[in-house]
Amino acid sequence: MSVIRNKRVTKIVIFLTLTFIVLWFPVNFLATWYRLDKNFPKRFSSYLLKMIAHTMSYANSSVNPMIYAFSNESFRHSSTHLIRKIFRRKLYEDVNGHNRLAKSNEGTQFL
Repeated sequence: MSVIRNKRVTKIVIFLTLTFIVLWFPVNFLATWYRLDKNFPKRFSSYLLKMIAHTMSYANSSVNPMIYAFSNESFRHSSTHLIRKIFRRKLYEDVNGHNRLAKSNEGTQFL
């Protein structure tokens, strides 16, 4: 069992590392290019590219928890079950022409 677990952990770490490299490389490449090249093109397109690169690097922080969560078999099973349940309820409401979910939440206020 520990060999299988070690392989799984290794795959997760490799995937996290590759994700980190892919999402952080553009911003680091552009920063290095900007610092080293005096003739760095200062146009709107390079500014836009810089913003996209920064957005990719920030996205790494939100992708990591998802990778951890979906690598957990129990989480995957539970989330799949929940999504199927939601879509079945929605389909039931559409077919019968009434909103069963709204009736069951009449007394609930979120704000």
